[in-house]
Amino acid sequence: MLRTSQVARRCGAQLVRGTKSVSPLAAQAPLIRAASTSYEISLAVTGANHIGAGGAASGIATAANGIGLCWLGLQTATARQPALADQFFAWAMIGFAFCEATGLLAFVVAMILIFAV
Repeated sequence: MLRTSQVARRCGAQLVRGTKSVSPLAAQAPLIRAASTSYEISLAVTGANHIGAGGAASGIATAANGIGLCWLGLQTATARQPALADQFFAWAMIGFAFCEATGLLAFVVAMILIFAV
């Protein structure tokens, strides 16, 4: 175990008073200080907004995947029963619309997170 004075020497910090036992892992960790200014806090909030927007934008990729699966299902069903191709196409269009609506909703949420919050 290292003493606080040894940790302070390794990290370049100054001791105020007293000594405590510190694990070697804690001695290697950098000193972390809290965000003290409003600018630093606003940067953290902005970063969180952009991370959330990136997560919301992943819904656009999910919508593209859904459209591809609808198209695959349409082709497979039409190949198996060509007589029902018109009915399959009507149901596929409804599926395409739902997938596209999901993608647009994800895009709108991402834009709200970036610009409105």
